[in-house]
Amino acid sequence: MTWEQIVSIEPRLKALAERARFDSRKSATEKTKLWHGIYKPSLHELVGWESRNKDLQNPKVFEIASWNICDMLKY
Repeated sequence: MTWEQIVSIEPRLKALAERARFDSRKSATEKTKLWHGIYKPSLHELVGWESRNKDLQNPKVFEIASWNICDMLKY
């Protein structure tokens, strides 16, 4: 599954990605706090085992989403 396919199933990821792009200007320390405090918990809710959508309850989907958010966060 691709990032685009994942976002088409779970559109809230697009808003999360936009926030990560905005937060990419912050310091490394701030990014670490944001990753552990906001991004990672949000991803757990939207994709992976905790997702309400069975198509997204997959560790590979979580990995793809995590890498994309990290790329946008420049983390």
